[in-house]
Amino acid sequence: MEPKKHTEDETQRFKSEISINQNPLRYNISTCFRLKLINRSISPKPNEKLLDVGCGMGFMAWFFSKKCNVYAIDISFDSIKFASQNKKVKWVNGNGLMLPFKDNSFDYVITSEVMEHVEDGYGFVAELKRIIKPGGTIILSTPSIDGILRVSKICHMHGNETHHKIGYSKNELLPMFKKNRLKVLNVKYGLNFFTQIFMEIIKIGYTIKNPHFEDQAELEKDKNTLLFKIYKCIFLAIAPFLIRIDQKLEKYIRGNNIMIVAKRLNK
Repeated sequence: MEPKKHTEDETQRFKSEISINQNPLRYNISTCFRLKLINRSISPKPNEKLLDVGCGMGFMAWFFSKKCNVYAIDISFDSIKFASQNKKVKWVNGNGLMLPFKDNSFDYVITSEVMEHVEDGYGFVAELKRIIKPGGTIILSTPSIDGILRVSKICHMHGNETHHKIGYSKNELLPMFKKNRLKVLNVKYGLNFFTQIFMEIIKIGYTIKNPHFEDQAELEKDKNTLLFKIYKCIFLAIAPFLIRIDQKLEKYIRGNNIMIVAKRLNK
């Protein structure tokens, strides 16, 4: 399944929806790149239900709350506390391996940069399958060890965040979906080159400033600093350009992020 093609108007609408989102992660090039890929892959209707597993500060949940009924869960209490400024989303503080939802509850499940934090990858995918409706769509993204820049040590600088794996290959992920009888519709790579280099430069700077980083919610206290305001200006000036270049490179380079789009079979 190829991503739905966006018209120029749809692209401008996406940019507009991002620009009014006051979540600090709107200035994270990796998050914006992944959201763009996810948004191109699904078209939720207003009466449908979407779950964001490992929602962090809620950037993607905020975005999709304008389109459908959104639920979001994260293990970090502080992240949920920040994200809950958006009252349209049903927020839950909980564990992705023990989702507190009934079987067959959601039309869409998205989970972005969570898999690498989970010890039991097969169990995680099985739990996503349990809560998705027959015919529903799961989108999972995680760092890719197939990317040309994954050898960089900076790629794996995460402060004190817990990571059980540095990433996954396509050949590791596909059997997890096959075992759970999920039909893989598409495999996409992102953060192909220039966007990843931009991310690594930002990581160096932020790690020097905050070497004990543990939680996305820590970004909240930085958003009004002079340094962050300077960064926002730089981001707005060059990030869209870097994303466009990397999209052109995706045919030739395996990126440092992999996204799986899969559907639960009706049986």
